[in-house]
Amino acid sequence: MPDIDCRLHRKGALPMVRHDLWATITAEQLREIPDKATLGRLMTGRQATRVVDAYGQISYVHPATKGSRIYDLNHCEGIRRKTKVAVFPLLMEGDAEIRVTWTNSDGEERTWRIEPVRELDDAGFPLDAPVFGERFKANPDTVAAKNKKELDRIAYPDHDDAQEARRRQVTPFGGNLDAISHLHGIETPTYLEREGEIIDAPAPEDIRKPVPLPRALMTLSQAWGRPITREENQWLTEKYPRGIHPDELEKLEQNSAPGAPERRLRAVR
Repeated sequence: MPDIDCRLHRKGALPMVRHDLWATITAEQLREIPDKATLGRLMTGRQATRVVDAYGQISYVHPATKGSRIYDLNHCEGIRRKTKVAVFPLLMEGDAEIRVTWTNSDGEERTWRIEPVRELDDAGFPLDAPVFGERFKANPDTVAAKNKKELDRIAYPDHDDAQEARRRQVTPFGGNLDAISHLHGIETPTYLEREGEIIDAPAPEDIRKPVPLPRALMTLSQAWGRPITREENQWLTEKYPRGIHPDELEKLEQNSAPGAPERRLRAVR
């Protein structure tokens, strides 16, 4: 074309026609483009983040739709309530399908292709949902719940109700599971026993506080089964002005204090 410069101008390179630039590509640099189906699976839209709700679902507005769609993730292994997932809309194939990506605790990335829930009524509820007042329908078991039931079936093969078996303290696995079997083959080192040195430890000092005299008098009165006499009160007050030691009080409970009146038998006519 006259008076038109069709050469490609790039900084640091000489002007060159685009076709001449393509002619410089060698056979080793050529790559075959994937088929249309593969490109459809690879071509996605902008990433978004969603949190799985209590029903194992997420909502997302696909570029091909005008409103929000519901996507069920209950069949995705490892995904549970409040799990954050990355969502990519598929642009070239499918009807409002998305790609869901999630990374588990081991750093492994899992990817699923999810279709929206299509069978909904005008109010947005699934057509197979239970009707109020007619029947009940529990949420489907999650992958974790299914794995738990499978473990219960293996642990208690002769019982239909694993919870009842635990309540009755039934031994799991038929008693054939040895939790310390990996320790049986351990060889302990052999060593010569050494006798310890005998030391003389002084007896600990009795640091118990004496019982205050008023409380001690009440204790003795209950132990003797009678009131404290004036002579006994005077004798105890003079001997133990700061209280009675617990050991001494225990001895006094067995015997009356000096000066106590003697108990004599009287004949009653």
